[in-house]
Amino acid sequence: MMIDFAHWIKWLPWVLAVIGGMLLWIAITKLNTYLKKLLRPFKKGRKYRCRVLAIVDGDTIDCRRLFYFGQSQRMRLAYVDAPESKQQFGEEAQKYLKKMLQGRIVTLNVADMDRYGRVVADVYLGRESVSETLIKDGIAWVYADYVRHPKRLQHLNELQDDAKKRKRGLWKHSRPMNPKEYRSR
Repeated sequence: MMIDFAHWIKWLPWVLAVIGGMLLWIAITKLNTYLKKLLRPFKKGRKYRCRVLAIVDGDTIDCRRLFYFGQSQRMRLAYVDAPESKQQFGEEAQKYLKKMLQGRIVTLNVADMDRYGRVVADVYLGRESVSETLIKDGIAWVYADYVRHPKRLQHLNELQDDAKKRKRGLWKHSRPMNPKEYRSR
């Protein structure tokens, strides 16, 4: 029995084209993944300057890096948990943050990415930590689950205790509901 190579040779360009296409697709996919990571506007552990474009709620903002021409990025303020928009004191928290940050240039210390793809950052307006200001003025709770440094947690809890004692912001109410509890309901 003899093999007819002429029959197989006519299919060779098609087989090579399919194999080449598959290799090209793999290369493009790998390059795309690499470029997405390389060009991500905010990276964990880095500092950036950013213009605040919008206030989403009492602890979430949209901003765009200065001199970076990508899309805006949703940011979650680190260490705080403000009342939800539909929760008691939620609108006040959003208005407070809007008055403080809307259109301003802030410095971000990127701490992490949350499960919703938002950047979690410690935001500074000048030298003032926005998270500390929100806690000090009774606008938000300390989000103790995510504060990794014991000294930082102690400092934030002291600010919160002082706000409670002075009945600032949401602490004016007799029994404000923690947003974590509100979300679980």
